[in-house]
Amino acid sequence: AYNGVNGSVVAVPRMPHQEFHCFWATGTGWGTFSYARSSRGGTVFTLEVLAGTLPHRSYEITAAGTVSSVRLEDKAVAHVMERHGERCVIRFAESITLHEGSALRIEVRG
Repeated sequence: AYNGVNGSVVAVPRMPHQEFHCFWATGTGWGTFSYARSSRGGTVFTLEVLAGTLPHRSYEITAAGTVSSVRLEDKAVAHVMERHGERCVIRFAESITLHEGSALRIEVRG
């Protein structure tokens, strides 16, 4: 789900998953998102923009752990993480806009 007013992305598959790959689309762009196991035993969530843009300020994903890292291309992104049961909410201080060809990667572990 995407809320353009709040800039929130909710990418929580309804089926149990360790690995998952899906298409997404909004009024401003489209692309894919995926879940995979990290080499450190955590969860890696990746969102790619294949066309258009995706302005956002937060992500809600399925992941266990208390330590998170966010990277936009090769740059670390400052954020805060909140736990909500089996979900994590990642919030950025300012809105970020992903453009065509860009990818954001969130890793949650520990």
